[in-house]
Amino acid sequence: MTPDDNPYRSPETESAHTQIPTARQQRIAQFRLIAAVAVGFASGFGVWAASRYLTGHDEPWDADGSLYAGGLNLGALIAGALSRRRAWVAWLAIWLGQFFAILTVPWIAEAGWQLLGFVTTLIGSFVALPGLVLGLTFSPFDRH
Repeated sequence: MTPDDNPYRSPETESAHTQIPTARQQRIAQFRLIAAVAVGFASGFGVWAASRYLTGHDEPWDADGSLYAGGLNLGALIAGALSRRRAWVAWLAIWLGQFFAILTVPWIAEAGWQLLGFVTTLIGSFVALPGLVLGLTFSPFDRH
């Protein structure tokens, strides 16, 4: 019996998961993934680059308030809503944005914390997981 001869198979019973996406759908998914990476990277980088100006502290977690957690979760919420099936890429972009800031933002890079920053920002990126989960859960985009 070939798949075409299957009496149980019909267009009505096939789910969206088994249908091949069109070229337009693939382009939209690629654009959303690129946008999710950009938002994640920008939020990770931005939290560190803006910390001195917004809080007076070089490191965002040294400041009173919720700049670190709030900034990362906001970025993760948007990136999670955009990325859908590849949420790990959005989380990775958040971490890489933070690490890139430690390497390039002058007042942070001068401190010489690159190796420690690699580890602490990796651990600190887990702060963004609630925002990422909320973005995935309440994403207005397709669910396939």
